[in-house]
Amino acid sequence: MVKKMLINLYQINQDFDNRGIFLNLAGPLSQNLMVEMGSLMKTKMKLEGSDSATIRKAFSVLVELNQNIIHYSFEKYYKSGSQIKCQNGCGIISIGREEDHYFLLSGNLMENSRVEQLRERLGKIVNMNSEELKKEYRYRRKIGPEESSKGAGLGLIDIARKASCPLKYSFDKIDEELTFFCLKITV
Repeated sequence: MVKKMLINLYQINQDFDNRGIFLNLAGPLSQNLMVEMGSLMKTKMKLEGSDSATIRKAFSVLVELNQNIIHYSFEKYYKSGSQIKCQNGCGIISIGREEDHYFLLSGNLMENSRVEQLRERLGKIVNMNSEELKKEYRYRRKIGPEESSKGAGLGLIDIARKASCPLKYSFDKIDEELTFFCLKITV
């Protein structure tokens, strides 16, 4: 059993290498984990000679992806102590390199009832040029958060502004209640 598990883990590592993924975190996410993951990402990018602007963009995108999972993932991890109750969203974030660009992937479960709204919003964002994204960002800041938003509602727009090419995304229906949402950002 242990030998089989070790072989499978090796195969998973090989798969990550083949896909260019150098950092992956799956499970309950938190601010502390994001800081550590960001630190590792920055170190790797500096060692590879990335400029500070690219590193800042990648870190900013990582923060937004982490926040999106914490706030919007259907799957939650509950921890209760004597005084504190902590609720963290669960998901996956992977960071890698393709040719001369870095990419960040995120994925999490979401309710099917929210898919169409997010698909529509992403479709609009993907089709905006940099000037339109800038205007939309300013407009959203001015009007404030949407009713269903747990933040300012600017995260996806900000991510798109930092991306070097249009966002890529997918929705994979799991069952009658849930869909797995995946987002890819290239910086």
